[in-house]
Amino acid sequence: MRVLFAAAGLALVAAVLGSTALASDQMRLMAAPNREAAALLLIADAAGIEPKPRSMNKAVELCRSGKSGLETIKRAAREIGLKLETADLTAANLRGIEGPVVAVERSPDEYAIYLLRGPSGVERLDSSGVRLVSWDEVARRFTGHILRMPQGAPRPAAAELQEFYQTVDVRGPGEAVKRQFRVTNKGAKPLLIDLRQISCRCATATSGNGSIPPGGSTEITMSAEPEEAGRSVYSATFDTNDPYWPRVVLVLDVKVPRTPKLYPETLFISLAGSRRSADEKVTLSAPPGVEAGSVSTTAKWLEARLGSRESVEGLTRWPVEVNVRDTVPLGESKAEVVVELAGGDLRSVRLPVTVRNFGVKSDVR
Repeated sequence: MRVLFAAAGLALVAAVLGSTALASDQMRLMAAPNREAAALLLIADAAGIEPKPRSMNKAVELCRSGKSGLETIKRAAREIGLKLETADLTAANLRGIEGPVVAVERSPDEYAIYLLRGPSGVERLDSSGVRLVSWDEVARRFTGHILRMPQGAPRPAAAELQEFYQTVDVRGPGEAVKRQFRVTNKGAKPLLIDLRQISCRCATATSGNGSIPPGGSTEITMSAEPEEAGRSVYSATFDTNDPYWPRVVLVLDVKVPRTPKLYPETLFISLAGSRRSADEKVTLSAPPGVEAGSVSTTAKWLEARLGSRESVEGLTRWPVEVNVRDTVPLGESKAEVVVELAGGDLRSVRLPVTVRNFGVKSDVR
């Protein structure tokens, strides 16, 4: 398929929520209550425009003082060096438009930036964030009126990305996730890609080749470690020299089960030489309404203690301290830590613990 990605995620949302790259604090305050100004901020960042604060302030003032509508956004965009054109078309025809567009929607009556258009749907951006919507939903919302970048412009470097958004299910918080995204250059000149921004310190992104020759491709690897149960979305923003898609944002949407869970799910402990005991920590996470009760173990050489309850973003966590006493037998021993639960479908969760005490130097794994 053709280019099916666009600047989404953190860099775009930041344009409304507080990025200093586009405008001053005063200008952002001016733009906040104005629909046209908010749409201008988003489409400017999607198009890779980084205007001077004075130009952006003037553009925002045009949005505030002008009539509501796409023509006002179009005139304001000229102030920051962004040329846009109006067009009327059906939802199905959006697939053939190059670059991000400002779309007028009927319910609710608002503007949205349509980014990715692919088989699975449209990546829709507004001031509250980015989400993927189905084509059926687009057909219900879309009025047929858009602002787009001029079509048919030369495209010496042309990026093609088969996947830009990957959803991954993991077993529990802390599990490492790594996925690859392949970028191909369909243009006649080298495609340049450069990492611009990563959404958080718990995620990384690396590119195999920052200059992709015509017809060539490279792999971009994204890695993340979700810290909490629930949904964690990580993004990596890249700049490119593709005139229609100057910003590329790759997304990992990681889903961690919200059922009560101990993580890690098992403990393997090795004891060696003078090291006859060990202390480990695991985390119990549970959705709202579930409470942890008593903690017990199935062996006298194994002890466990539940720490203080804490709530983080709608989830409940308890640290669990696990202690292997020096009375553990030589050789391999197995036992379990059992945490009683109340308020949910599960009555308890169990942590298998394997201890190997062979009298040789080893590490806790």
